[in-house]
Amino acid sequence: MSTTDEQRKPRTVYRGMRDGINIEVRVNGKPLSPRTEIAHLSSAFEWGSAGDGAAQLAFAILADALQNPQAALSAYQDFKFDAIARLANDEWTLEQESIVRWFSHWARGRG
Repeated sequence: MSTTDEQRKPRTVYRGMRDGINIEVRVNGKPLSPRTEIAHLSSAFEWGSAGDGAAQLAFAILADALQNPQAALSAYQDFKFDAIARLANDEWTLEQESIVRWFSHWARGRG
């Protein structure tokens, strides 16, 4: 293993699963916090739509991936339309690296 590989942070993976009416979203195997203390948009996560549950999921993923709730508040609606509403399957994964890349592109477009 090279020095570069040893210094690399472990991958962070977000995974959503739907089994009938049960919805679960995990980050590296642990439940994703909805972060409702900062933004209470819905009482449940959802994806594949542009509703309140998708907005809560978009905010929670961005806040976690960026480790910056204020940045997540400014971008979650666009992330909802660009990513969360397009998740059409009962099971999906998103990597933190791609989320951060999306946010960087989004932020450059606003500057």
